[in-house]
Amino acid sequence: MNFNISNMMFTSLLIFSTLISISSNSWLLSWFGLEINLMFFIPILSNKNNSMKSEFTMKYFLIQAISSSNLMYSIILFNLFNHFYMFMLLNIYISLLLKLASAPLHWWMIQIIESLDWFSFLLISTWQKIAPFILLSYLINSMVIVITVFFNCLLGAVGGINQLYIRKLLTFSSINNMGWMFSTFLINETLWMLYFFLYSMMMCSLIIMFNMTQINNMNQLIFTKFNYFVNLTIIMNFFSMGGMPPFFGFFPKWMIINNLMLMNKFLITFMVMCSLINLLFYFRLILPLLLYKKINSKYNFFTNLIMSSSNYYITIFNLMIIILSPLIFYIF
Repeated sequence: MNFNISNMMFTSLLIFSTLISISSNSWLLSWFGLEINLMFFIPILSNKNNSMKSEFTMKYFLIQAISSSNLMYSIILFNLFNHFYMFMLLNIYISLLLKLASAPLHWWMIQIIESLDWFSFLLISTWQKIAPFILLSYLINSMVIVITVFFNCLLGAVGGINQLYIRKLLTFSSINNMGWMFSTFLINETLWMLYFFLYSMMMCSLIIMFNMTQINNMNQLIFTKFNYFVNLTIIMNFFSMGGMPPFFGFFPKWMIINNLMLMNKFLITFMVMCSLINLLFYFRLILPLLLYKKINSKYNFFTNLIMSSSNYYITIFNLMIIILSPLIFYIF
C-alpha cells in the first residue's frame, strides 16, 4: 500500500465527499457529493504509470459517469413529473446499484479489480460502498430489496467457486455479503451499520495480510512459507468472511437470521444456502494452510522476524473481536 502524501490528501477529500452525500437533504446534493467522490478517487486509482491500470481506470470512470448521468437524469425528471414517480425511483435505484457494483450489475468490477493495488481495492470494497448504500436505504421497497438480495447472494456464491485470484474471490465474497447487507434494510439501519462495520474490519485485516505477504493467487497462498501468526490470522479471517461460528463474521448473520426468520423464511433459507457455498470456497483456501506444515528456511527468517510483531498485534486484535462479538450481539 502506497501511503504517500497525494494518497493521504485524496483519501481525506474522499471522506469529505462521502459525508456530503450521506448528510445532504436533497438528491441533487447527494449526486454532487458522489461526483466529487469520483473526481478524487480517480487519482488514487491511477497513481502508477501503468498502461493496463490506465485502461481499467478509464473503464471505471466511464461506468461511474454513465451511472451518474442516469442518476442526474432521473433526479431531474423526479422533480418535474410526479406521474413518473415509481419509474424514476426505480431508475435511481438501478443507477446506485451500478455504482455499488451490486449483482446483477457487478460485471465491470470483476474486470478491473486485478489491476488495482491493495489500497485501492480496500477503498473500493469498503469506503466507496457507504454513500450508495445509505442512499439506497432511502428507497426501501420490499419486493425490489428481496430481488436484489437474491441476485447478490446467488451470484456472489456461484461466481467465486472457480476463482484462483484472491482479489476476485474477495470481490465475489463481498457481493454475497452485500446480499446480507441489503436484507438488513428489511429490519433496521442499525443492523446494517453493525454488519458493514464488521465486514470492513474483516476486509481490512485480510488485505493488510495479503499486502504484507504479497499474495495474489491461490498457488502463492499454498506454496508460500508463513510464520505462525500470519497463518493463524489468514485462517481466522477466512472463517470470519465465510460466516463460520464462532468467528465474528458469524454474529451479524446470526442477528439477521433471528430477525428475518419471522418475516421471510424462504429468503433467509436461500441466503444461508448461498453462504454455505461461499464458505466452501474459503475452506478450499484454508485446507492447505491447515494440512501443510510451513517450514521457514534461513533465507526468509529475517523477513518473518520483521513481520512477526505486526502480525502478532493483528492476531490479538482479531481474537479480541471474536471474544467481544457475543456482547455486541446482545447489545443490538
